[in-house]
Amino acid sequence: MIVLAATGGKLTTLAEPGTGTLAGSAHQRAFDDLTESEAALISEIFQEQLDRPLLARHFPGQAQLAYFEMSMTRSLDAADVIDQALKLARAGYEIDPAELSEKTGYRLRLRNYALTPIPRAPMPEPETADEPEPVEQEI
Repeated sequence: MIVLAATGGKLTTLAEPGTGTLAGSAHQRAFDDLTESEAALISEIFQEQLDRPLLARHFPGQAQLAYFEMSMTRSLDAADVIDQALKLARAGYEIDPAELSEKTGYRLRLRNYALTPIPRAPMPEPETADEPEPVEQEI
């Protein structure tokens, strides 16, 4: 019962194969899931107990368009962002350098040689079959 309470019933925290980073990442994912769930519950309590009554008292008869929410922001690993950018570039897409800089945390500058297209490997010449000899026809 204690283990289920501590893991939120997540068997992944106990059953992920491997040690080190594999098990550690499973624990982190389970922990993140639990904190998101708890944050959602706390946010709901705030909305029921504080937000709605407060807004109803100060703005009677008006639609309630504001609320309190606790949420977790997941950030991408810089290596993952760079990998995605590279895949998009190979597919012919461009990413705004400012956005890429923001997501990776790196100050980016474009080198001069990066402006020239990457040369493609030469294509092999197709094999040609021997041409048949012309046949003479009588007229």
